[in-house]
Amino acid sequence: MKKTLILALCMAMLLTPLLDMAEDSSAQTVDVEIRFPDWEAQYEGNNMVLVAGFFQEVFIGTSGTNASLSLEYTGSGATSGNDTYHFLMNSTGWYDLDFDWYVNETMCNSTGSNITFGVGVNITAWAGEWRMIASVDGAEVFNDLITVAIPVANMGVSRLDFEFRVEPFEAAQSERINSPEYSRLFNNGNIPLSVWADWGVYEDIFEATNATGILFPGEERVDIIFYPQSRTNTQWNPQSMEVHCTLHGEAAYKVSQWVTVYLDVNFAQQLNIDVEVRLADYDILDIGLGTIVMQYKQGPITLNYEEEKLMDIYLSGTNNTVLDLSAVNVTIVKVEWNGTEYDYTQSISVPMAAGLVEHINITVRGDFSNSQGTLVYSLRNADNSVSGEGATRFQTGLKPPTDDKDSLTKNPAALIALGVGIVLFLAIIIGYQAKKKKGGKKGSKK
Repeated sequence: MKKTLILALCMAMLLTPLLDMAEDSSAQTVDVEIRFPDWEAQYEGNNMVLVAGFFQEVFIGTSGTNASLSLEYTGSGATSGNDTYHFLMNSTGWYDLDFDWYVNETMCNSTGSNITFGVGVNITAWAGEWRMIASVDGAEVFNDLITVAIPVANMGVSRLDFEFRVEPFEAAQSERINSPEYSRLFNNGNIPLSVWADWGVYEDIFEATNATGILFPGEERVDIIFYPQSRTNTQWNPQSMEVHCTLHGEAAYKVSQWVTVYLDVNFAQQLNIDVEVRLADYDILDIGLGTIVMQYKQGPITLNYEEEKLMDIYLSGTNNTVLDLSAVNVTIVKVEWNGTEYDYTQSISVPMAAGLVEHINITVRGDFSNSQGTLVYSLRNADNSVSGEGATRFQTGLKPPTDDKDSLTKNPAALIALGVGIVLFLAIIIGYQAKKKKGGKKGSKK
């Protein structure tokens, strides 16, 4: 009898954990996540976040034919009528059992492995801790606290000013000038933003990469690149232009138009883009919106003393151009255009037409030791209604030291004077010696 009792007690001890496990298996635990579509869950402490006023997905990692989801505010204070929500999924569809406004059927989905509710709460709902309970086919699969958060919208751009260079008469993409990093577009709020770029009149020739679509909370795009369209056949004439682009951001996944009453989200960031269509290593002077354009080098350019250097300028535009040249602390040696040498002291008239570029060669020499010089280009149209100036700067080195031999070799007048001096000196010596010899002979006769 005693042995039988002991055996019965041992069996009971062994079966008790198994019975507990059987009871717990009815309360199935599955993965549950609150998130905006195609994005990750947001957390406040250990609680998942549901942002008030915006549809979000409640992902339940199990399958079933019937599912329910309830949200209930757990805090104290007066209720507003927006503190409890019940949602249902069955074979006929998806339902908001309390209001009929806070379920988004296009975001709802049931597959063989999971169930997704697309739901939201009113933007005026209490912010704080709520309890969320999810059940599938009558079994509770989730029961925990979440945080309902006040919506926060914040869009920013890391830089607003850009410079680009485009090769003249080509439809290639541009190269960046003085811009070591691309722009960053970021969302520091907790709601997604629908973003797009507005180019205005430049929409056919300029575009941006990665500047459209949904910008999610916490997302930062580091490769916003603005460039002239290479897919068009547009040829870019030499010019300097300023393009304005506006980046817009508008709240996405709003529960209803009521959100706009409480949260007006419409960001607009204007970007200023300077575009220079010019040759590499050249600067550009654009006078009168492309009517007169000069490509030249600003310098400073180093010259050795008495060194000659050829300077190129390229003129283009739609107006006939008059060019005047002047120089300070450098010497203009000659000016050539189309194989003809021109008098640089006179104005040079250059006929222009669209798509035409005139190449002018100017030779300068560094005749001023250890000095800073300037070659000035003065441009105007025929009636003087449009004018402007550009300049190339020079730094001329020191005049090298010379010895007497070199100075005589390079100075014929000094060499002749030295020769005459030597001849005169020799003539005096010879004359003196002859006179002395003659005097000696006279003394011997006496």
